[in-house]
Amino acid sequence: MREEVRLPDLDGRERWALISATSLRFSGTTGQLVTLVDVSELKAIQEELRAASQTDALTGLFNRRFLYQRLAREIELVQRYGYALSIILFDLDYFKRINDTLGHRAGDEVLIRVSVVLKRCLREVDIAGRYGGEEFLVILPNSTVGQAREAADRIRIALKHEDWPYQGMEVTISGGVSEYDGGTLDAFIDSADTKLYRAKEGGRDRIMI
Repeated sequence: MREEVRLPDLDGRERWALISATSLRFSGTTGQLVTLVDVSELKAIQEELRAASQTDALTGLFNRRFLYQRLAREIELVQRYGYALSIILFDLDYFKRINDTLGHRAGDEVLIRVSVVLKRCLREVDIAGRYGGEEFLVILPNSTVGQAREAADRIRIALKHEDWPYQGMEVTISGGVSEYDGGTLDAFIDSADTKLYRAKEGGRDRIMI
C-alpha cells in the first residue's frame, strides 16, 4: 500500500507524508513494515507547477487553456442537469492606444487592474480569465443571459469609473454575452465573439446579447 496523506505538524501547519506498508513474515509471525516519508516540499512544487499551468502570469487570472477545460466541464454539467450557463467575452476599447501613448508598462497596469475589478464584480462561483491580449472571458454557472448581462454591465461601469493613475485615462469595454443552447464549445464562444464585434461596430462601451 502507498498513500499520500495530510498531517499537521507540532505548529499546526499542514504537511504531506507518503505512507507505505509492506507485509513481512518473521519467526512465523506476520506483520507489516510501515514507512513514513515527508513529501511536503515535493507537493508544494507540484502545486506551483499546477497553478502555473492554469494561470496567466501577468493578471493572476486563469489562462485560456484552463478556461477551455473548465467551460467544457460546465457544458457537460449543463447537459446532465439542465441548469443555465452563460459566458461574457469582452475586450478593452482602444487598448493599443494606451500602449502606444503611455507605454506597455501602463498597459500592463491596466490589465492587472482589470483583473482586480473582475474579482470584485463577480460571484465566487464565476470563473474569469484572460482569453488573450486585452480580451477576457467570464464563465457564469447557473446564470441566464439576462443575469450575465447584468454582471457584464457591472464590470463595464466599474471599469469606466475606476480611478486610473494616468491623467485623463478612461477605460471602457465592449462585450458579448451568450447563454449555452446545446451546441459545441467553439460555437458557444463564437456566439459571444460575434456579439462582441457587434458592440464594437455599434460604437464601443456597450454589451450586446
